[in-house]
Amino acid sequence: FVNDELLFIQPKDKKMMPVLRLLHRYPYMMAHVQCDKGGTKSMLSGSKVMCQGLTSAGGVIDPSIEEGQPVAIMLEGKKNAVGLGIAMMAADKMKVAKEGPVVEMVHYLCDGLWNYTCLLYTSPSPRDLSTSRMPSSACKKKKKKK
Repeated sequence: FVNDELLFIQPKDKKMMPVLRLLHRYPYMMAHVQCDKGGTKSMLSGSKVMCQGLTSAGGVIDPSIEEGQPVAIMLEGKKNAVGLGIAMMAADKMKVAKEGPVVEMVHYLCDGLWNYTCLLYTSPSPRDLSTSRMPSSACKKKKKKK
């Protein structure tokens, strides 16, 4: 944390990497892979990045990527990264792979960490509950309709 803002994470047994919010501010701070449009749904659900999405017409692989390196995961036609992952193989091996996963997803849009960082910006301070910026309805549990 820097000034109450989460900037970096270090998953267990992995290298330190920025959170997506920081990567959105500084998009070229790390190597990228770009998945074609067909991978949109799976990327936003936290799936591993498959080589087919990177080696097709819309895919791009940064040639500097080494195995075990943190990488930003982009989607074809999108400006900002949709996830962060760890390369499961070097770029040269990704380019010749025929199938299988090549990047392990660690953090992606709308996952628990993304939502946690959202709460950091919208939740009231425990010292000042009377001036909450959240509507009171956001704190109540919704009842299921029958």
